[in-house]
Amino acid sequence: MHKRKYDEYGSGGSNQQPKHAKGKAHHNHGSSSNSVPIGQNGKQYHHMESSASSNTGKVAKLLEALDDALDESDLSELLNEVGQETINQCINLRTNLKKANPSLVSEAKVAAVNATPSSEPRDKIAPNTPKAPLPLSLTPWSAAEIPQTIPPLPQVLDPTLEESVFIHRALALKAHNLSYERLEWIGDAYIQLMSSLIIAQTFPEFMPGECSFIRQLLVKNSTLADYAHKYGFPAKVRLPTELQNGSEKDLTKIWGDVFEAYVAAVILSDPENGVSRCAAWLKPLWSMTIAKEIRLAEAKGPRLVTPMWTLLGGSKPVDQSTLPKAQLNPKERLANMIGSRGVKISYRDAAPEKKDPKTKLPLFTVGCYLDGWGETDKQLGFGRGHGKKDAGFKAAEQALANKKLMNLYVEKKKLFDAQLKLEQEAEEQQNAA
Repeated sequence: MHKRKYDEYGSGGSNQQPKHAKGKAHHNHGSSSNSVPIGQNGKQYHHMESSASSNTGKVAKLLEALDDALDESDLSELLNEVGQETINQCINLRTNLKKANPSLVSEAKVAAVNATPSSEPRDKIAPNTPKAPLPLSLTPWSAAEIPQTIPPLPQVLDPTLEESVFIHRALALKAHNLSYERLEWIGDAYIQLMSSLIIAQTFPEFMPGECSFIRQLLVKNSTLADYAHKYGFPAKVRLPTELQNGSEKDLTKIWGDVFEAYVAAVILSDPENGVSRCAAWLKPLWSMTIAKEIRLAEAKGPRLVTPMWTLLGGSKPVDQSTLPKAQLNPKERLANMIGSRGVKISYRDAAPEKKDPKTKLPLFTVGCYLDGWGETDKQLGFGRGHGKKDAGFKAAEQALANKKLMNLYVEKKKLFDAQLKLEQEAEEQQNAA
């Protein structure tokens, strides 16, 4: 089976190549100390070729060692021992060695690129489908890893895609008809997916509405436009004259789209490693935006362990006995406290849907209602949240907080359950006789 290697995202696409010092060969022939000029002696050529071959072999061995060390199947232990920064430096070294020595790139990769004959129609050429985000590049945020300055940009490896990031469709070349408007649609999808996965791991106790609130902070136009300004994107964008002096709202949308287009260009230009390179860039960038939320989550103590994440990357079944005992949600606690046969607790909208004035997200109001214990459609509480499920939980919590009312229903339940038990015992005795 082919092993997947840890993706090369490193420093975010630096163009710098490793510097190699030029070796100086000194050969003594008899009493002469002068070196033989290149081209005047066949032995000199032979020496240079042997030296180059030797150096190439050393680089090949180094690349092989880096590939083995960065093998994703056992990278977790290495990550714990040396840390993410060292891993990134190793990835940078491997990337730069491959750029400086393209002949050492796997023959299989070269063959795959050239597998389709040039005579094959373009509509039959297999697309370069980017890989899905990998768990190792989408680990939870940590307060200790929040950077002080924005991380460097990953490089777009295809010139056409890079040009298309910064051009409006009205000015795009007919040869490829690509613009930031087409690319941003792809970038938006990847941004939504990557942010969702990291949020779900960092805040496992959050309900969907709370997760959506965090995600909105990261992916809304104003946030992405701010990132675009920090990286100097607006100065590179070519727009039609009528858009250059648009309203602040319109320009914010454009800069946000350009940022999403850049994400798509990085990924599409590097099908093998583009997703992980983007994830390694966006993760620290996003952490600067929600630094407060990340620190608050850490201050609450160890993260909740859930099977959704403990199963990631593991081949062994999870020992359920080692997992923390699941806590009942507010609806379940309320049902256990006052629920019984013939008693119904329901949840439904208690007010029209509104918009949160701060986040502009939908805000739902859900009521908790009781039928039973002498009550008909009695409202026990209500709650508001960015999701109906979250609002329902808050309504149940408000009901549970009404100790006087809960004690009344608890006593009624005890009497009812005791009477029910006596009736069942009597019925069993009668059947036994």
